[in-house]
Amino acid sequence: MSVDIPKKIVIFGQWKTGTTAHMFKIQNSLPADTRVMHEPFVYTPLPKDDKRYVLAKVIAGLSPTNNNEIATYESFMGFDKKIYIVRDPRDWLVSIILFSIHTEYGEENLNKIIDLLKRKEESPASVSL
Repeated sequence: MSVDIPKKIVIFGQWKTGTTAHMFKIQNSLPADTRVMHEPFVYTPLPKDDKRYVLAKVIAGLSPTNNNEIATYESFMGFDKKIYIVRDPRDWLVSIILFSIHTEYGEENLNKIIDLLKRKEESPASVSL
């Protein structure tokens, strides 16, 4: 049984919702010459795009890593497959906080953060978010 893989795939989602992991997972199933677009603001077709796969990961809403710009979603609407990732806002908040701690406080505080997370897991009310 053969499976038809869409030629053009776009993943939409807010930052820190798993879009990058999904992009890499899909990319691993596509040919090596696939055009992979990581957080583009607009899709501008290239001549080769008619003959190869195109995979795009687009940040939905404001992107703090890209000067709070918003992508032109309409340019991706012609893609064969559109994937929208929605994450529970509580999980998203925790992910953002952990990401911020990692980037702001560095490796030297990692053991303190791990200790707090273990205490939070064992007794959620003992450590506030």
